[in-house]
Amino acid sequence: MEYNQGGFSEEITADIIVLAAGARSRRIKLQGMETTSYLTSEDIFGASWPQKSYKSLIIVGAGAIGTEFAHAFSSFGTKVTVVQFEDRLLPKMDKDISKYLGERFADLGIKVHYNQISKKIMKKDGEKVLQIEDKITGEIKELKAEEILVAAGVVPNTDLLELSNTSIQMNAQGWIRTNEFLETSVEGVYAIGDINGHGQLRHKANYEADILVHNLFPEALPPGQVAEGMKPERRFARFEYIPSVTYTYPQVSSIGLSEEEARKQASEKGWDIRVGYHHYSSTAKGYAMGFEPGDKEDGFIKVIIDAKSKYILGVHIIGAEAGILLQPYASLLGSGRIEHVVYEQEIGSEETKKARATDYSRYLDPHKVTSITEAMTAHPALTELVMWTQYFVPMK
Repeated sequence: MEYNQGGFSEEITADIIVLAAGARSRRIKLQGMETTSYLTSEDIFGASWPQKSYKSLIIVGAGAIGTEFAHAFSSFGTKVTVVQFEDRLLPKMDKDISKYLGERFADLGIKVHYNQISKKIMKKDGEKVLQIEDKITGEIKELKAEEILVAAGVVPNTDLLELSNTSIQMNAQGWIRTNEFLETSVEGVYAIGDINGHGQLRHKANYEADILVHNLFPEALPPGQVAEGMKPERRFARFEYIPSVTYTYPQVSSIGLSEEEARKQASEKGWDIRVGYHHYSSTAKGYAMGFEPGDKEDGFIKVIIDAKSKYILGVHIIGAEAGILLQPYASLLGSGRIEHVVYEQEIGSEETKKARATDYSRYLDPHKVTSITEAMTAHPALTELVMWTQYFVPMK
């Protein structure tokens, strides 16, 4: 390893190596960026943090990071303008959620320019200027602000690891290929967190780390979790039900498929798609919080199911404490019979190949404290308080 302050470490070897080097902000290329800079979410925390609130701020990108910063700086009193390449905010979310959040941003005075290509950055009259082009009409505009923040997603840190010197395989985007047991193409090397491309969320990394500890270091498990003399059941990861929370105002949370995704798969899967909505104002607590039917800020939950099986396909919430309200669904979808799904078929140790050759699934009894902890819990929602139960309940 090369130290930041210079010099190299001795060569380090191990039977097990876990790669958790994460990802970093994507830096987009703009004309003029050699002389006029912009910030990313990493830059802004530290020396670049403004001593007083910006008078105005342009944010390029309206995914989770971009919208969270838009909400935060707007709350500080900054005039916020968002430039979005897509036709809506939070394009990975359900369209109803995107539409509702867009309306609330407008109410807060956050101006959003949709379908825009960021072209050029410059300085004029003491302000930074971003030139944008409408990708539908071709119209060119110039936006001015005190500062520009780019939130254009993340890229993996695999290039910093110089994996070309190894046999570790990556996909076309540079994420490390891992299977359901988080193994890479090199035996004894595992990859967790942002760097494996299965989702760039802290709680997804927590979930994967928990799986690795369970499978590789059972002696580190809480005392009493596994019966003495017994080998713990080998855990595998499932990535189709990863909860997410965006800390805007109002909060947004989601798990599973959007309505659009569910309808696209309905014919192949044989689903009969049904969609239900429930508003905060329809509950006693919501009414007590001041939400009334028809209010602009009367948030809602949207549930998508297959009417034939009654299975939950997706859940989307926008409103107060959406991150907490999502957890019952995350827990339900992470319990019961968990079928073994193969990821990256060509990657697998001998033990993994044996497991795949059998009808390997797991049953997570919802009554057991260990099952509660195996369900993913969105970070940093307060649900972490109640979900990490097995670590503070003595079982021996």
